[in-house]
Amino acid sequence: MKFARTLFAELNKNSVSYCHFKSNQHLEEGLLGITDLDILVSSTDKKGFERTLKQHGGHKVHTPTWASYRDVDDWIVYNSHTDRTLHIHTHYTLVLGKKFVKETNLNIDTHILHNSILDKTGVYIATPADELIMLIVRICIKTTVLNIFAGIFNSKKLLPDNMHDELEYLYTQTTAEEIKAASIQLLEKIPTEKIVARIESVRNSRTVFLMIHLKFFWLLHGYTYRTKNIFSVYGAYFIKSFRSKISSKLNKTGFNLRITKKTVSHSQPGLIIAIVGADGAGKSTLNTTIYNWLSWKIAVSNIYLGRHWLFLKLEALKKSIMGTSSKKTSTGKKQESKHPLKILTSDIRKLLNVSRRHTQLKKAVGLKEKGFIVLTDRFPQNQICGLNDGPSIAITDKSPFWRKFIHVYEKRMYDAMAQTQPDILIKLMVTENIALARKPDHNKEQIQKKIEIIKELNFNAKKIYEIDTTQRNANEVARQVKSLIWKRIQEYEN
Repeated sequence: MKFARTLFAELNKNSVSYCHFKSNQHLEEGLLGITDLDILVSSTDKKGFERTLKQHGGHKVHTPTWASYRDVDDWIVYNSHTDRTLHIHTHYTLVLGKKFVKETNLNIDTHILHNSILDKTGVYIATPADELIMLIVRICIKTTVLNIFAGIFNSKKLLPDNMHDELEYLYTQTTAEEIKAASIQLLEKIPTEKIVARIESVRNSRTVFLMIHLKFFWLLHGYTYRTKNIFSVYGAYFIKSFRSKISSKLNKTGFNLRITKKTVSHSQPGLIIAIVGADGAGKSTLNTTIYNWLSWKIAVSNIYLGRHWLFLKLEALKKSIMGTSSKKTSTGKKQESKHPLKILTSDIRKLLNVSRRHTQLKKAVGLKEKGFIVLTDRFPQNQICGLNDGPSIAITDKSPFWRKFIHVYEKRMYDAMAQTQPDILIKLMVTENIALARKPDHNKEQIQKKIEIIKELNFNAKKIYEIDTTQRNANEVARQVKSLIWKRIQEYEN
């Protein structure tokens, strides 16, 4: 929380007019990066607010157009010293309403900012009375006909537990007089006594009849929508909700037809980040850590470019059928059998493997063009045959005709894949002893050779970083890599 407090202390020092206006009960979780922060900022202080965020490692991310709101920006702030990430919604106009729509503007920004108070965390927040009135407004707006029908069978559909708990908390933090004073400023059309009475009713009951009454009470006092056509509001809400749910389901199956999360730039492509290293260097562990860090709010995909589990299963099946007559050389590689059927089986497996790699790399490029950050565990290269994800089918003058054909096809595939350049190449350097300690079943000479090869390979990457993993644990390595990636992300123009 120290990092977040430093950020907001700088905003206070620069006299930026802002306040955290929603869910202040969970403000500390937001400052720890567990939940989002919703900050209302005066439009006149927008430049000063954004400048301070950038100075503290902030980057404005792009929300898909169909899911964005007017006068609302999304910022992600990362601090490498504390390894903390904050997600901040900045509102330059306070607009409330349904998800994806935000259809109601009460023109209360100036009052909320002027009345804000300094919390014990060092952050300016809305007063409990103002926040309570806004919560009642949100309940009125978000109560739909479907909610009311669902509430017949389950009262929590009318008023979810989180809203009910928040309402109860805010009520204990204020008084009836403060609520009346706030309602005069925020909801001047409604008599204050009625507002207090309805807050009491909602606290004590979640019945269908009460919510119907509350909804009509809201509409009859003139607080309708920014648009005269109510059906356009509900239409946009249902269409966007349906689109969000369908897109999320499809993305989970690997289609990635539509971006449902934020991208690092509005118009520029994303990044391909390749993580390579010898066996035992910690590639998979680092890849998972970086993916979990970025995927919280950013569109990211994790693609494995090594051998697929299917080919490992096929190899095990081949051993069970044909036996394990092949012997290992001093480098740990298997001597290929001279039996034509075994050679053909091996080559088909390698051919399927390179085809899969080519397909996966094309997918990575496509996702990058959509704005995704793509993490790859391993990366294909065409410089060295037989090791480090390079070509694996060698030929001689005595090779069968079909093997020469497969060799040419494989070479074309690897040459095509070599045209794809990683934007960032992370080379995990490890000593032979540590690699063998992590992978005791691997051959010593083969690991030595892989370590030397990794030093030479560059994959034509735009930026290359060598990370020494010998003297540091996985968390320290991950923190350094996060810092390097975040510096590259901050180079994007907002």
